[in-house]
Amino acid sequence: MQLNLLVLRAHDPKGLAAFYAQFGLRFVAEKHGSGPVHMASDTGRAVLEIYPCSEKSAHTGGLRLGFAVAELDEHCRALAGGAGRLVRGPRMTQWGRCATIEDPEGHIIDLTELESTAR
Repeated sequence: MQLNLLVLRAHDPKGLAAFYAQFGLRFVAEKHGSGPVHMASDTGRAVLEIYPCSEKSAHTGGLRLGFAVAELDEHCRALAGGAGRLVRGPRMTQWGRCATIEDPEGHIIDLTELESTAR
């Protein structure tokens, strides 16, 4: 089994897409049938979609995400220095060097440095 779709709900989908673009994700606006316009990024293994909140579809603020990244320190500076918030700075854990960030919509993101770039 492999995860192939993750949907976030946001008050500002375009703003949240701009935040996640800092990871190198490229978003395009999409609309399927009578559904709302939303932002979508194909990572090659999965699609990350950001839909607007609605009465039928509540905000996904309780969702926790994880990304493996090169250059953990640079990502922390860029993401926390922009619209994000650094929750816990880079540290060694049993999974390697990790940090935790909150995106502008309140989703928690765990960043794990790829082993080949860990210091």
